[in-house]
Amino acid sequence: MSSRQGKDGGTRSFCFRFRVITDTHVRADEQHTHNVNLERALQDIAANGTGSVGIMHAGDVTDHGFPDEYEAWNRNWHRFGGAVPPLYVTMGNHDVALENWEARLGQFLRGTGAEGIYHDHWIDGYHFIFLGTEEGLELFSSLSEKQLAWLDDKLGENAAADRPVFVFLHQPLLNTVAGSYEAQRWYGVVQDADLRAVLARHPQAILFTGHTHWELDASHTSYGVEGEGR
Repeated sequence: MSSRQGKDGGTRSFCFRFRVITDTHVRADEQHTHNVNLERALQDIAANGTGSVGIMHAGDVTDHGFPDEYEAWNRNWHRFGGAVPPLYVTMGNHDVALENWEARLGQFLRGTGAEGIYHDHWIDGYHFIFLGTEEGLELFSSLSEKQLAWLDDKLGENAAADRPVFVFLHQPLLNTVAGSYEAQRWYGVVQDADLRAVLARHPQAILFTGHTHWELDASHTSYGVEGEGR
């Protein structure tokens, strides 16, 4: 439960929950550490996620993008039935990189049920936006001018300064969170400056990313509006 000062000077309370996971890297082997970790995460969400409106996956659903890995993902997911919130997902480089782009993209869409490379959803009055690479690059994400224009439009849709918009992309912006620094060669958006420019026009946007594999208790796991890592 949180509170925020409203336009009338009063305090308004709200309670809104969703879960964010990323980099599950599921393998075909059900006993692989990655698969076991996913099962444990879903068990935890099923036990403690009451009231969550969704599970938002920030990419690298699978380790190689193979059909049998998506089959393992779906077996694990469906094992929990209605015990976990609905899934919303974007793709990571492990899902679609390095081989035939069209084939890998098709496998991702079929395997996860994602609506497209990029898509958006209104959930309980809040806007959730999912971005995705349009090239099968080894590490980076590539966003077309069309996708960036779409993002700009979506961020302005029914926008309000006191209502955040939640944006998901697998790769982080350069020099923001742990693992995204230029010397690490891991930050990951080809159109970094263009994406920053779009987000800067919409200060209510909150960007969630994965890709770097840093622990949640490490420094610089989040990056604030003042440019300060936390």
